[in-house]
Amino acid sequence: MLFDEDRTRTHLNATVRWTVAREGWTERNYNFAQRAKLARETVNFITEEELKKYHSEIPHGGSVIRTGKTGFDGSHNHVVEFSLKLDSNPEFTSCVITAYARAAYKMAKEGMSGCKTVFDIPPAYLSAKSGEELRKEML
Repeated sequence: MLFDEDRTRTHLNATVRWTVAREGWTERNYNFAQRAKLARETVNFITEEELKKYHSEIPHGGSVIRTGKTGFDGSHNHVVEFSLKLDSNPEFTSCVITAYARAAYKMAKEGMSGCKTVFDIPPAYLSAKSGEELRKEML
């Protein structure tokens, strides 16, 4: 098993129960926001073996569905779906960070500067391939 979700949930719940008891809170006045805050503030040290066994290839996934209308009086309906299924979320995240670092380098070479969002970055700047290679292989 790559990721033991029950083990992680059990550990988080035990940490929450211990903190609730320590602080004298009751379950009624202990809400989700407080639980989330505790989860962010809790530091747990693990061995290298635990890291490799439970956290090296954390799978992840999700879907985003966006709908819209075009045409006179919104007469045409449209749906755009994006689905993501990752075997290793950490590996994917490192690739995304590398791609945006590559884009920042290309933009700096062109004299661009300042704060940018992901919407401001031309998709071609994320790739190590040239524009010509991207058009040939992806269009």
